[in-house]
Amino acid sequence: MEGKGNFFPVTILDNPSPHADYAKLENFGPLRSLIKYGTIDEAIEIANSTDYGLGGSVWGRDPAELDAVAHRMEAGTVWINQHLVVNPNVPFGGNKDSGFGVQYGAEGLKEYCYLRVISAKT
Repeated sequence: MEGKGNFFPVTILDNPSPHADYAKLENFGPLRSLIKYGTIDEAIEIANSTDYGLGGSVWGRDPAELDAVAHRMEAGTVWINQHLVVNPNVPFGGNKDSGFGVQYGAEGLKEYCYLRVISAKT
């Protein structure tokens, strides 16, 4: 690409092995893997096979099935028919090696607070 800096073009990987590093690692650049699957169980197994779990999305038409799949995903946030919608009133955080704790929402504010417990025998 022209110009100063290090640029990486938007790239979609068409059906890579689900075991490839670029399919399993937590990419923060314009790189996405589109992996084919045969059953919903297989799709969930592929999605959960990574050591990371910051966020994921589920797309479809059946609200009950989408909800069931979202509840089986091992991610801090699962969006349904949308992706990366972050609201400052809603907690956002990871799962597995994607981090511990949350930001945003009341729960996120508590991350900046110290808890003090005073226990007295009277």
